[in-house]
Amino acid sequence: MRRRAVADGVRLAVGTLTIIPVRPPTLVDAAAARVAMLAGWMVALAVTLPAAGLASGLVWLGVPAGASGLLAVGLLQLLTRAIHADGLADTVDGLGASWERERALSVMRSGDVGPMGVVALLVVLGGQALLVGQLAGVPWGWVVAGVA
Repeated sequence: MRRRAVADGVRLAVGTLTIIPVRPPTLVDAAAARVAMLAGWMVALAVTLPAAGLASGLVWLGVPAGASGLLAVGLLQLLTRAIHADGLADTVDGLGASWERERALSVMRSGDVGPMGVVALLVVLGGQALLVGQLAGVPWGWVVAGVA
Protein backbone atom coordinates (compact mmCIF):
# COMPACT_ATOMS: atom_id res chain seq x y z
CA MET A 1 0.00 0.00 0.00
CA ARG A 2 1.35 3.39 -0.90
CA ARG A 3 2.28 5.82 1.90
CA ARG A 4 0.09 8.51 0.41
CA ALA A 5 -2.95 6.21 0.79
CA VAL A 6 -2.29 5.90 4.52
CA ALA A 7 -2.06 9.67 4.98
CA ASP A 8 -5.11 10.26 2.78
CA GLY A 9 -7.07 7.55 4.59
CA VAL A 10 -6.30 8.94 8.03
CA ARG A 11 -7.24 12.46 6.89
CA LEU A 12 -10.44 11.11 5.37
CA ALA A 13 -11.38 9.34 8.62
CA VAL A 14 -10.59 12.32 10.85
CA GLY A 15 -12.32 14.80 8.56
CA THR A 16 -15.42 12.65 8.15
CA LEU A 17 -15.89 11.43 11.71
CA THR A 18 -14.84 14.47 13.77
CA ILE A 19 -14.68 18.25 13.81
CA ILE A 20 -10.90 18.08 14.15
CA PRO A 21 -9.55 20.26 11.32
CA VAL A 22 -7.34 18.39 8.86
CA ARG A 23 -6.21 19.00 5.30
CA PRO A 24 -8.42 17.20 2.81
CA PRO A 25 -7.03 14.01 1.29
CA THR A 26 -5.19 14.49 -1.98
CA LEU A 27 -6.85 11.41 -3.47
CA VAL A 28 -9.78 9.32 -2.29
CA ASP A 29 -9.47 5.93 -3.91
CA ALA A 30 -10.08 2.37 -2.76
CA ALA A 31 -6.78 2.25 -0.84
CA ALA A 32 -7.46 5.50 1.03
CA ALA A 33 -11.04 4.43 1.77
CA ARG A 34 -9.76 1.11 3.13
CA VAL A 35 -7.38 2.93 5.47
CA ALA A 36 -10.16 5.30 6.55
CA MET A 37 -12.43 2.40 7.44
CA LEU A 38 -9.66 0.63 9.35
CA ALA A 39 -8.66 3.82 11.18
CA GLY A 40 -12.22 4.76 12.10
CA TRP A 41 -12.16 3.12 15.52
CA MET A 42 -8.92 4.89 16.47
CA VAL A 43 -10.32 8.23 15.33
CA ALA A 44 -13.46 7.56 17.35
CA LEU A 45 -11.38 6.91 20.48
CA ALA A 46 -9.80 10.34 20.05
CA VAL A 47 -13.21 11.89 20.81
CA THR A 48 -14.97 9.27 22.93
CA LEU A 49 -12.29 8.92 25.61
CA PRO A 50 -12.09 12.67 26.34
CA ALA A 51 -15.90 12.89 26.48
CA ALA A 52 -16.08 9.96 28.89
CA GLY A 53 -13.21 11.44 30.89
CA LEU A 54 -15.19 14.67 31.19
CA ALA A 55 -18.12 12.74 32.67
CA SER A 56 -15.83 11.00 35.14
CA GLY A 57 -14.24 14.27 36.19
CA LEU A 58 -17.63 15.88 36.68
CA VAL A 59 -18.88 12.97 38.81
CA TRP A 60 -15.69 13.21 40.88
CA LEU A 61 -16.43 16.93 41.38
CA GLY A 62 -19.91 16.07 42.68
CA VAL A 63 -22.02 16.73 39.59
CA PRO A 64 -24.92 14.22 39.45
CA ALA A 65 -24.25 11.22 37.21
CA GLY A 66 -27.13 11.96 34.84
CA ALA A 67 -26.01 15.55 34.28
CA SER A 68 -22.40 14.43 33.80
CA GLY A 69 -23.45 11.85 31.24
CA LEU A 70 -25.63 14.37 29.44
CA LEU A 71 -22.75 16.84 29.14
CA ALA A 72 -20.42 14.09 27.92
CA VAL A 73 -22.89 12.89 25.28
CA GLY A 74 -23.47 16.51 24.24
CA LEU A 75 -19.72 17.03 23.86
CA LEU A 76 -19.46 13.83 21.84
CA GLN A 77 -22.22 15.02 19.51
CA LEU A 78 -20.36 18.30 19.06
CA LEU A 79 -17.02 16.57 18.39
CA THR A 80 -18.59 14.25 15.79
CA ARG A 81 -20.86 16.82 14.12
CA ALA A 82 -23.75 14.67 15.39
CA ILE A 83 -23.33 12.57 12.26
CA HIS A 84 -24.92 9.44 13.74
CA ALA A 85 -27.71 11.34 15.48
CA ASP A 86 -28.72 12.90 12.18
CA GLY A 87 -28.76 9.51 10.49
CA LEU A 88 -30.80 7.98 13.31
CA ALA A 89 -33.41 10.75 13.16
CA ASP A 90 -33.67 10.54 9.36
CA THR A 91 -34.03 6.76 9.44
CA VAL A 92 -36.73 6.71 12.12
CA ASP A 93 -38.65 9.52 10.42
CA GLY A 94 -38.49 7.67 7.11
CA LEU A 95 -39.58 4.36 8.62
CA GLY A 96 -42.49 6.04 10.38
CA ALA A 97 -43.60 8.20 7.46
CA SER A 98 -45.08 5.61 5.15
CA TRP A 99 -45.07 2.06 3.95
CA GLU A 100 -44.46 3.42 0.46
CA ARG A 101 -40.78 3.27 -0.43
CA GLU A 102 -40.63 6.56 -2.35
CA ARG A 103 -42.41 8.52 0.39
CA ALA A 104 -40.11 7.09 3.09
CA LEU A 105 -36.99 7.93 1.05
CA SER A 106 -38.30 11.44 0.39
CA VAL A 107 -38.78 12.04 4.12
CA MET A 108 -35.27 10.71 4.86
CA ARG A 109 -33.73 13.04 2.27
CA SER A 110 -35.63 16.15 3.39
CA GLY A 111 -33.25 17.07 6.23
CA ASP A 112 -36.10 18.05 8.55
CA VAL A 113 -36.47 16.20 11.83
CA GLY A 114 -39.98 15.01 12.51
CA PRO A 115 -41.61 13.95 15.76
CA MET A 116 -40.53 10.32 15.47
CA GLY A 117 -36.92 11.35 14.87
CA VAL A 118 -37.02 13.66 17.89
CA VAL A 119 -38.38 10.90 20.12
CA ALA A 120 -35.74 8.46 18.84
CA LEU A 121 -33.00 10.99 19.61
CA LEU A 122 -34.36 11.66 23.08
CA VAL A 123 -34.54 7.96 23.91
CA VAL A 124 -31.17 6.98 22.44
CA LEU A 125 -29.13 10.00 23.56
CA GLY A 126 -30.89 10.06 26.93
CA GLY A 127 -30.09 6.38 27.43
CA GLN A 128 -26.49 6.96 26.45
CA ALA A 129 -26.24 9.89 28.87
CA LEU A 130 -27.62 7.84 31.75
CA LEU A 131 -25.29 4.92 31.04
CA VAL A 132 -22.20 7.11 30.60
CA GLY A 133 -23.06 8.94 33.81
CA GLN A 134 -23.35 5.68 35.72
CA LEU A 135 -20.10 4.32 34.29
CA ALA A 136 -18.34 7.59 35.08
CA GLY A 137 -18.79 6.96 38.79
CA VAL A 138 -17.11 3.54 38.68
CA PRO A 139 -13.32 3.08 38.76
CA TRP A 140 -12.09 2.93 35.16
CA GLY A 141 -15.69 3.29 34.02
CA TRP A 142 -14.75 6.24 31.83
CA VAL A 143 -12.48 3.93 29.80
CA VAL A 144 -15.30 1.40 29.40
CA ALA A 145 -17.66 4.19 28.33
CA GLY A 146 -15.12 5.65 25.94
CA VAL A 147 -14.39 2.33 24.28
CA ALA A 148 -18.05 1.33 24.12
